[in-house]
Amino acid sequence: MNEKEILRLLELIKPFPRVFSKTIRKGDVVADYLEKRDRIFILEEGEADLIKFDTKGAKYIQEHYTDHDLFGEIFHAISVSGEYSVIADTRCTVTYFSLSDLSDETASHTNYPEIVGLLLSIFSSKFEQLNFHIAMLSKRTIRDRLLTYFNDLARRNYQRVFYVPMSYTQLADYLSVDRSAMMREIKNLEDEGFIDRNKYRIRLLTNI
Repeated sequence: MNEKEILRLLELIKPFPRVFSKTIRKGDVVADYLEKRDRIFILEEGEADLIKFDTKGAKYIQEHYTDHDLFGEIFHAISVSGEYSVIADTRCTVTYFSLSDLSDETASHTNYPEIVGLLLSIFSSKFEQLNFHIAMLSKRTIRDRLLTYFNDLARRNYQRVFYVPMSYTQLADYLSVDRSAMMREIKNLEDEGFIDRNKYRIRLLTNI
């Protein structure tokens, strides 16, 4: 997601009365789906996870958010109240608004065309991310999911060296795999010369 676009959007919309900001402590709920279908959140600072709870109470990480990520229920097919929640991994600062409220407030504003253009561009990037996650989960093996994810991180960082932006427990949830099996596969990738790893620092050693 384009950080410059997010920062510009924040600059344009923050003066409007129905755009709100709040600070959330680590471990607290940032947002519950279903809250309001058209409510959009921008994580200005911190880290958070979109958690899905199944009928047995087990939880799975659907997305991991960092500084200047955007999220909201509109991007997910929600059918059960309380099924999804966004939980703060660290202390977070969030700006949020309803699309309908923002449209009402900005419709006559001189910056309205730019705000709409930014939202369309940001939403397009968001849906691209979600489609990538779906495609990654369609991979049959843990290795294929890891390599797909690592290649995407390298692409987004424009270099072969990058940092995994979440814990390995969170990564296992995100990839929908067993953590122990995932760590064995990461070790195999190291031993076979595909990657070099120093904790969360990964370097791709070959085209994979």
